[in-house]
Amino acid sequence: MLKLMWLDWRKMRLKGLLRTILSANGIIILWLIAFKAGHPDGFNSYEDLFKEIAFYTRTVVVIFASLLTARVVLDEYRTRTITILFVYPVSRTNLLISKLALVSVMTFVTMVCSHLLVAVVVVSTYLYNSSISQAMVLEMVTHEALNVIIFAFAAVGMGFVLFFIGMIRKSAAAMLVSSCLMTMSSSEMFSQSVHDNVWKAVLLSGAWLAAGGVLALLAIKNAERAEV
Repeated sequence: MLKLMWLDWRKMRLKGLLRTILSANGIIILWLIAFKAGHPDGFNSYEDLFKEIAFYTRTVVVIFASLLTARVVLDEYRTRTITILFVYPVSRTNLLISKLALVSVMTFVTMVCSHLLVAVVVVSTYLYNSSISQAMVLEMVTHEALNVIIFAFAAVGMGFVLFFIGMIRKSAAAMLVSSCLMTMSSSEMFSQSVHDNVWKAVLLSGAWLAAGGVLALLAIKNAERAEV
């Protein structure tokens, strides 16, 4: 399994993906610092600022997950190179699970790194300018770190759902549209913090993981039986 993931990793064009996510993070940082996320009076507290950071980074990463899935899985269907892979003495199930695992790991890492990058730059800027009167405390940082980890799992679950849609439709456009719809319908969840209700956050993330996992397995089983 790890060897299959390594082979897919080597085939990926990472520079383009890296530029995409860094550009998106740069736009988020500019929006939160220069334009105060559309709030003329700025932010009243760091909790409000963290919620805005969470909303935009989670939205971007879920859309990014659809691009990853298209790159790792759908491109091989589109170019028909998947037919060559299916000739190898490795089951289709293992091949597709390895691709799904790679996308999941990258989605999780991208969520954590993107959130960390945006939070460090934006919060540091507000701390330097002293534009928020509230004091930054360790408990707040700890809550936010837990927040990032919990919702990174939710992003992985959403990636599973996107994988299912991509495998059924064989369309990158369908996945991209679906990712946008998912982020719009989950906007309340994306902007909440575990400080509000940690168990609610855990349950929501677990629900996305469970539902997405079932759908992803169904897609893999269908691919095992389908003609390419």
